[in-house]
Amino acid sequence: MNVYMKDNFCTIYKLKFHQLQRFLEEKGLKPVEDLNAADVVISGVCAAFDADEARAISIMKKNAGRHVPHYTIGCLVGVNPDSLVTDHSYRTWEFAKLARDLTGVDAPGYDNAPLPSLFRSKEDYRIFDPARRFVGVTTGCGFECSYCPHKVGAGGVSSRPMDVVVADVSTAIAEGARIIHLTGLDTASYGRDIGENFGRLLSAVLAGVGNEAVFHIAQFNPEGLGAGDDFETLLRACSDPRVVDIQLPVQTASERLLLLMKREYRIASVRSFVERLKEANPKVFLRTDVMLGFPTETPTEVDATVGLVAELFDEAAVYTYERKSGTPIAEVPAEWEIPQQEKKRRLKQVSEQLQAAGVLVHSGGQKISSLFEADKTKSGAESPRCLMLEEGGGACD
Repeated sequence: MNVYMKDNFCTIYKLKFHQLQRFLEEKGLKPVEDLNAADVVISGVCAAFDADEARAISIMKKNAGRHVPHYTIGCLVGVNPDSLVTDHSYRTWEFAKLARDLTGVDAPGYDNAPLPSLFRSKEDYRIFDPARRFVGVTTGCGFECSYCPHKVGAGGVSSRPMDVVVADVSTAIAEGARIIHLTGLDTASYGRDIGENFGRLLSAVLAGVGNEAVFHIAQFNPEGLGAGDDFETLLRACSDPRVVDIQLPVQTASERLLLLMKREYRIASVRSFVERLKEANPKVFLRTDVMLGFPTETPTEVDATVGLVAELFDEAAVYTYERKSGTPIAEVPAEWEIPQQEKKRRLKQVSEQLQAAGVLVHSGGQKISSLFEADKTKSGAESPRCLMLEEGGGACD
C-alpha cells in the first residue's frame, strides 16, 4: 500500500512524523512522493499562527482531493476542528494510535522509542545541513499561557526519558552530527511530568558525549530557569562552551503583561541568568521572541521591551499578537484589543529599532520567508549580530 505524507509541522512534530513514516515502512507500507499514486494520505497540521492554519488547511484540501482514505493529525485538530477537511482526525499526542490504525499492529512503547534526528526529506528544511541534527526532548507543553494555542493543540507535557535522549544524542553524533538542537514544543517544560528538569538533562547529555558537537537549545521559555539549586544547575550546564545557542522567548519586558499572559517568570530572573551566562560563556548566541500588540499593551511597555532585547539578545523573532479561539485571553473585552494597523506599526518600528541596535530581526512563524532569510544570513555571517529586515535582505556589521 502506498502512503503519501505532507505536513507543515514545527520541528518536534516533524521528527514525530518521520518516526511515523519509519514505522509504516517497517510494517510494509511504501512512502510515495506522488499524491496521485497514494492509496492512503496523511496530513500533519499546525495551528501556531493564522498563517500556519491557512497552510494546514491548504494541505488538507489538496490531500482530500484524491478520494482515498485521508488521515489528519496535529494541533489544528484541537485548536480549530471546524476547519478540518479529512476522513479521520487525531490529536497531536495520538501518533501511536494513528500508527496502530494504519497498520493494525500495536506499538508498545511507541512514544518513548528513539526518535529520528533528521526530517523526512530535504524539502522539510529551511536550510539543509547534514551535520545539523534535531533531538526531541518533549512533546506538548507544561505551561498555561493565556494567549497560546500550544496547550490546546498539543496537550500537556510529555518528557522523553533522560537515558533515551542521551542515547539519541550519542547516535546522532556517531552518524556525523556536529550541531545538535535539543528541541521540543517547549523544552523548559522538560521533567515536569517525571520529576526531572532541563538543567539535569543537559548536564547528563554533556557528560555523556565528547567534544565532537556543539549544542543549540530551542524554545526554552524562561519559566524553566527555576530558582535556587535548579537555577544554578541550569546555569552551570549552559556555561559549558559546547552550548553555543539558546532561545529564551521573553515576549515582553512588562511585568504587568507577563501576569496577563500567565507567564510564570519575572524579568529579573531572565536578566540575572543572561548576565551571568554571558560572563561564563561569552560566545553563546542568545535568541528571543517578542510579542507586540498584546491586549492593553502601552507604548511605554513596548519601549521597555526594545531596551531589554537590545541589551541582552543577539536575535529576536518579532511578531504580533493573534487572538486564538480556545485560549483564555480570547475572551477579553473587545476594547482591550490593539487595532491591527497599530500592531503593524509597532512591528515595523520595533524591528527597525532592534535592527539599529545590531540585533538580527525576523518575524518567525507569521512570515516564514523572513525566518528563511534570517537562517541564510546567520549561516553565512562572520558576526552573529547581523541586520535583517522583515521582508528579508540585509547586511552584517
